[in-house]
Amino acid sequence: MSITQKTIAALFMLSAALWLRNTPVPHIGTVKYNFDGADVIETTHPFFVKAEHEFLTVELPMVLTRLQSTTLRIKPDDCLEELHINDVLVEHPLIPFCDYTHPGKEINLAGFLKPGLNIWRMRIRDTGGDTGVMIAPALRGWVPIIDFSIVLVVVLYIASLRSAIPLLQKMKSMFPLLLGGIAVRITYVLATGYFLRGHDTDAHIDYIDYIVQNGSLPAPHAGWEFHQAPLYYILSAIVHIVSDALGIASESLYTIVQMESLLASIGIAVLGCIIALMLFPKTAQERSRYVFAAILICSPALILLSSRITNNGLYAFVGMLTLWQMLRWWKSDTVKDWYILCALLAITALIKVSGLALVGAAGTAWILRHGRYKDMWRFAIIGGILFSLIFSWFPLSRLEHAEDANKLVKMGNVGMHSGLTLDNTLENFSTFSPLGVLDKPYNNPWSDEHRRQYFWEYLFRSAFFGEFSFDDELRILAQGILLTGMISFLLCICGVIASFWKRGRYDTPLLLVMGFLLLAAFCYRYFFPYSANQDFRQSVLLLVPFAYFTVKGCDILKRKLCYSTVLLCCYCSLLFIMLLFWYR
Repeated sequence: MSITQKTIAALFMLSAALWLRNTPVPHIGTVKYNFDGADVIETTHPFFVKAEHEFLTVELPMVLTRLQSTTLRIKPDDCLEELHINDVLVEHPLIPFCDYTHPGKEINLAGFLKPGLNIWRMRIRDTGGDTGVMIAPALRGWVPIIDFSIVLVVVLYIASLRSAIPLLQKMKSMFPLLLGGIAVRITYVLATGYFLRGHDTDAHIDYIDYIVQNGSLPAPHAGWEFHQAPLYYILSAIVHIVSDALGIASESLYTIVQMESLLASIGIAVLGCIIALMLFPKTAQERSRYVFAAILICSPALILLSSRITNNGLYAFVGMLTLWQMLRWWKSDTVKDWYILCALLAITALIKVSGLALVGAAGTAWILRHGRYKDMWRFAIIGGILFSLIFSWFPLSRLEHAEDANKLVKMGNVGMHSGLTLDNTLENFSTFSPLGVLDKPYNNPWSDEHRRQYFWEYLFRSAFFGEFSFDDELRILAQGILLTGMISFLLCICGVIASFWKRGRYDTPLLLVMGFLLLAAFCYRYFFPYSANQDFRQSVLLLVPFAYFTVKGCDILKRKLCYSTVLLCCYCSLLFIMLLFWYR
């Protein structure tokens, strides 16, 4: 079969599988909610909004067919106190219940739901932060079979392209690992709604909705995430508008937007293999290539973002593309590659201002290479002008109001919850206890008991598990990941130290990238001392220099156990994410 025929066949099978998968999903119409003593507000399902009162009443219509399951997963934020369906009180042993760390509870409502229209009325209690509700079919019956069929079709399709695409042939042992990484990403997204393990998802959606409805950017002070750089939201608004024009149902529009993050995560895995081929080009370096790619493909931080509606996914992809271009320029030292790098730096910063840290790294790299040559400075100036032309319109156009300037300068850290505040003490910035990390494997941004105050511990944990807690059944596996991760970190330190006496071709730019990104992470936490600002998702590009110097540490020590430990951490991380299909 030709590539065209394979593509058509794969698209047909995927379309059929996705249609079958959506049949158990009930249709939920306009949601009405009101806080006690407040007016009724209309919205769409699912919704999570800032709590204005302890109690919230929610009413929604649900249409079921005879083929759809009556066992549903209900996720309240935070507690479901009471549920009526068709004016009948649902008396169930699981109700009332509170849900803080899991995606709701599976409840069999066979005695209350009927084919056709069903009116739900819920009483929800909030204990802090946002409030809202999400209802989804339980992962039962033939739905998992369809999900794995979707994964199988994609994996087989990509595998069939290997003989026709030279790049895939060059990957050699990395190619099966790449297929596994893609399979896990798709499996994770199929089991994970965009609100689950998201960060201010409703606020990101508000940003996209504003652009869709008004055709312009909102004022930074007018919304929780409106201060963010706009490129991701403009792109998502275009995807939203095109999907709507194609007749996609309104409740599925943001599932399409979610796919941007999945594609970005898959793109990152592919880029990881491409960068590995650049850093380790020799045949004898096959093992080093494989370990480097494994770190990027298996990293939970790069997989968890694949299901979110946020700018982090696109930022990670374009940021990694920028790092690849930086390494290309460092190798070729051509003016063309320098100008392309400057343009990519500006685009990265237009997606997320965290990308400005890469500007510092690139600028310093240029000075180290050409700073002593006066005739070369004109190229730096032209590159700076190119960067400014692409990027500067964003901050300049957003400073019309004092409130806007304040929110931009503080990078959105206005109106943060006081419960997230931390102290800037020497202890908080110098403590890293391996035993403490293993004893509390998951972060909790609200609790000092979970050692949230220790910057390096929080940053390290969040590289694997974000800010989330998971089922007790996964605790031992999580501790194993953290233990092997700490050993990998020590190997990275060995690689960094070794680079000062055994300098490789790409050591200098990657040392600069690591230094500037770590400095940015430290300063962000110091100047805006909130626990959530320690999350590794702000510094996810650190994984590229980390992977490189970890491999360098293994190569210096020349012990098989070193490589095996790093790979064990990678494989266990991939297994952990895969298990979230069931342990959600």
